Amino acid sequence: MDVGDLRLCVRDHGDADAPAIVLIMGLAAQLTEWPDEFIDHLVRGGHRVVRFDNRDIGLSDGFDHAGRLRPLFPELLKASFGLRVDAPYRLEHMAEDVVGLFDALDIDEADVVGLSMGGMIGQVLTARHPSRVKSFTALMTSTNHPTLPKSKPKAMLALLGVGADMRDEEGIVRHGVRTRRILGGDAWPADAELLEAHVRRTYARSYRPRGVARQLRAVMASGSLRKYSRAIRRPTLVLHGEADPLVPVAAGRDIAKHVPGARMRTFPGMGHTLPKELLPLLAAEILNHARR
Repeated sequence: MDVGDLRLCVRDHGDADAPAIVLIMGLAAQLTEWPDEFIDHLVRGGHRVVRFDNRDIGLSDGFDHAGRLRPLFPELLKASFGLRVDAPYRLEHMAEDVVGLFDALDIDEADVVGLSMGGMIGQVLTARHPSRVKSFTALMTSTNHPTLPKSKPKAMLALLGVGADMRDEEGIVRHGVRTRRILGGDAWPADAELLEAHVRRTYARSYRPRGVARQLRAVMASGSLRKYSRAIRRPTLVLHGEADPLVPVAAGRDIAKHVPGARMRTFPGMGHTLPKELLPLLAAEILNHARR
């Protein structure tokens, strides 16, 4: 689908005339990371559900023309001190992609759900375009403020692929399975065969590590989002796992603290994935929030 100067891959579910829920996925994640069962819950709840690949991931347009990036670890260090990081684009640009998606789909307003980096994009979107957002759900995400608790080293190293042998498909799949297990935690481990099959399908659909690197730079370059959080005037729900090793629950609490009137619910044992066992509960929270 043409969205401004980009082509984004979009999947549209349910009745086109039903109230829309737009799902914004996180860093390094394709639209297929939204479980079909989760989508089905939302559609059965009476909604049109739209999910899409962000720029630079999946089947959407990329930015390989942007040139080489500076080495990662010095940039990570700069970001941790709130210093300027160079990037081909920022979260603000990704939020404008969502506005363009609304326009292309003739969606005047929607209930927006953003996961991880998608929740950061959602904060920018909701603050800058309140007339387009009926409600906002921030799922396992952060204000990205540099003083917040950091990711557990094992989770961050897995996300960055440090030490992983990814020279061929088998190595990439092994790393994908291992990373998802580390991020998901121990409370609801995914079925081994189903998880591997999902990772293989994901790899076959698209594998774009340079796009992931640019998305990470976008998060780093955007810095603290508290100025956006404080400006949000739409009903906001924060959902966060208490065992999240990548985005600690304190980051979710920071959103709830800075968004006026925000509500928050945490889930014991939940990490930085969407376990099958929690999908009905998470969907119910989102649907109830959309009805308020």
